[in-house]
Amino acid sequence: MASANHIRPLCLRIAAAAAKRLRGQYAPLCLLALNGCANDPSGGMPTRGPQVWVGEVDGSDVAVGIVASAERSTLFFCGGDSSYPDHTHWFVHRGALSEATPLEDGGFRVTLSALGQRIEGTLSINGADPAAFSADRTLPGTFAGVYDARVPGGHAGLIVRQPSRAAPAQAQGTCLTVILGATVVEQVNPVMPVMPGADSGIAATAGDAPSEMFTLRPLVLAEN
Repeated sequence: MASANHIRPLCLRIAAAAAKRLRGQYAPLCLLALNGCANDPSGGMPTRGPQVWVGEVDGSDVAVGIVASAERSTLFFCGGDSSYPDHTHWFVHRGALSEATPLEDGGFRVTLSALGQRIEGTLSINGADPAAFSADRTLPGTFAGVYDARVPGGHAGLIVRQPSRAAPAQAQGTCLTVILGATVVEQVNPVMPVMPGADSGIAATAGDAPSEMFTLRPLVLAEN
């Protein structure tokens, strides 16, 4: 079977030749086909099932995890040791991600500037100067992804980054719990080494209850 890299040049040649021959009302249709071939669909945003990107905010210890489909998306900004109390936030968005529509919630504002194999944008908190972030699409065969779990009174999340199968997996997580109307953020500590079990779950504990273990599983958009 021919690969996509071989099919694209052939598709371009056929569409260009057809546009040259059909001078008239049908030529624009061929040009539309030519434009569709020029854009590699594997690098675009999902048109059906969800896809996953992980990355970080530049110059910080804030991790970024994105799960998106054509119908909905979830963005998870997870602060690290120095930032988890005030840089952790979940965005749940109905509809496809768009460069034209900023996401705003609870003082957090995300503006997207590039969508594809890599998602780029900026994050601003409470009107502060925006910080750039980027997230790359996860690779098959790795543990990279966004994992979550509903815990009593809260929502735990874990972002796992693993650039290749041979590289060790790195995880960063937080748990947001509402106590007496106030949101409390705690760090999530996965059992090391990070290695999902047979059910794709990762065992972890929260900062204030190291003896209480729970399991985070790959985030499912329909449940958020």
